[in-house]
Amino acid sequence: MSTEILKESAASTSPTAVRSRPSVLHLVESFDQGGSERQALQLAGLLHRQAAYTVRLASLKPGGVLRGEADALGLGEIPSYPLTSFYDLNFLLQLRRCAGCLREWNVAVIHTHDFYTNIFGMAAAALARVPVRIASRRDLGVIRSPAQRFLERGTYWLADRVVVNS
Repeated sequence: MSTEILKESAASTSPTAVRSRPSVLHLVESFDQGGSERQALQLAGLLHRQAAYTVRLASLKPGGVLRGEADALGLGEIPSYPLTSFYDLNFLLQLRRCAGCLREWNVAVIHTHDFYTNIFGMAAAALARVPVRIASRRDLGVIRSPAQRFLERGTYWLADRVVVNS
């Protein structure tokens, strides 16, 4: 069903289709200089220029040297959801806030780009019932504790697809 929504919306270029084109949200941890952040910005920019999607960005931390590039894409507001832990009240409040934003923006596709955004973004997307959820695995997993690896593997079950760097 979800891929049919995307194909239908992308196939038509009428003014009605432009208003109803699918909304894609890329969630990054920050705008610090890094491969995942750079790839997310490049992908968001390419999708935005294609004009078949309404592209949005969000982050867990608002700053970083790439923030200017993110703003220059002209994607509108870039909300941030600062986390202090996965195990506190703030996590639940930010999760609720993000799920509300996903619903408000009628996000059809969410793409998370690293460990922290996988955990946070897939949970928020499941709460908001985002139809298409894409997580990313961009490391070998050797820097994570057994508990973190277990949590991330569980999060992958919330994703429709997992994109990996290999």
